[in-house]
Amino acid sequence: MLKSLFPFCFTIISLPAFAAHPETFAIEDSIRLKVLPRALTVDPSKGTLKATADNGFILHANKQTDLYSFVDSSFYVHQVPMATFRADEQFIFSARVRPDCKALYDGGALILYTDSSNWAKLLIEKMDDGRIMLGSSLVTGRVTDDSYHRAVNAPEVYVKAARSGNIYCFYFSEDGKKWQLLRTFRYRNPAGLRIGFYAQSPKGEGMELQVTDVKYRPEAFKDFFSGE
Repeated sequence: MLKSLFPFCFTIISLPAFAAHPETFAIEDSIRLKVLPRALTVDPSKGTLKATADNGFILHANKQTDLYSFVDSSFYVHQVPMATFRADEQFIFSARVRPDCKALYDGGALILYTDSSNWAKLLIEKMDDGRIMLGSSLVTGRVTDDSYHRAVNAPEVYVKAARSGNIYCFYFSEDGKKWQLLRTFRYRNPAGLRIGFYAQSPKGEGMELQVTDVKYRPEAFKDFFSGE
């Protein structure tokens, strides 16, 4: 989550950090989508994954699930269901997402993931004032920077991540056609990089993230501002 308050304002639950890749989980599940080159995997102890179409799925997060590193590194939690696959060296990856945000900090995110200490996310999350916000984090060695980009005024939005060489970008769209560049960054630990989505419900009873219109191309973008 991208919290707006300090960690001591919350009830902190001691949760374990998990290994770098889904392949190391004791139990895992997977689905194949025709639009993706490799299977999506998930750890079913934290949630469930169900294909709904050749280009869509539902990811359910159990309660007390979260992926968050506080900006001063004083608090860290890594306990979410992630549906990810191994990314190519260049890629354009997008989807329409509909998070069922009921409780505070319920949310869903597009994630780039190397291991439990190195990841980047574009998160749609319910905030303290009731608004649904779009924010991002880049975490390197559990040290994070957080950015709050904009309020989300529709039940579903399009998100995209793209890589060209050492340039990584996050994008947002209301219709999946006109894309807005939200941030660009250098990802320092790309070896074994996985890409996909995760869902979280740190204070609620669980939530569902609907992901549809999934698209993936193993190629570099040509237009920096649109990611196409």
